[in-house]
Amino acid sequence: MGDRPGKSVGPGAAAAARTIYAGIISSTAIVSIGAYAVRRSFGILPGTGPLDFVALFAGVGAILLVLVLRARLPARSGASDDDWWKANAGRAITVWALLEAPAILGAVTLFATGHLLAFSALVAFALVGLATLTPARLSGG
Repeated sequence: MGDRPGKSVGPGAAAAARTIYAGIISSTAIVSIGAYAVRRSFGILPGTGPLDFVALFAGVGAILLVLVLRARLPARSGASDDDWWKANAGRAITVWALLEAPAILGAVTLFATGHLLAFSALVAFALVGLATLTPARLSGG
């Protein structure tokens, strides 16, 4: 640390990526739980409607886009973890944001329709995707 030339003073890029990931997964959980709690006080309606299917297709589309972007992330080849994150942090954050999108779509759908099925499926897509693509798994470390 200190005043050494060429050395960064703050935390490394890998630590920053883990912090960003923790914030994204926390916000996903908070939005999902909050949407369910608020909508439950208004009443949950049985069934599904056209908006539910549109939201499900949009959520699946976001997941498919994540798969394409994940395939384009380079493997860590001998470089340090911080070097990999410096080069690929933007792509990784894009992947995590796209994984969070289904949960937000689910919350909007729950508020708009009151139907629990699409909300539950979209939140499950988001949380499973985020649990699967952790910082360690993305960087290969």
